[in-house]
Amino acid sequence: MVEPLLRISNASRRFPGGIEVLRDANLCINGGEFICLIGASGCGKSTLLRSIAGFQHQTDGKVHVKEAA
Repeated sequence: MVEPLLRISNASRRFPGGIEVLRDANLCINGGEFICLIGASGCGKSTLLRSIAGFQHQTDGKVHVKEAA
């Protein structure tokens, strides 16, 4: 079994004041796959991408990005 390039498990993000912008996100991306994040304004797309890039951290759950060889 090959380890996925990206694995997101139950990732959630709350901002001060209790504003929840992402809840229980789950995603697994393998090498060679092409994906799109689609959703309404304010649903957490950019928040999720910032967590994947390491610019901010989720308040719950895990984001694991496989290191480049």
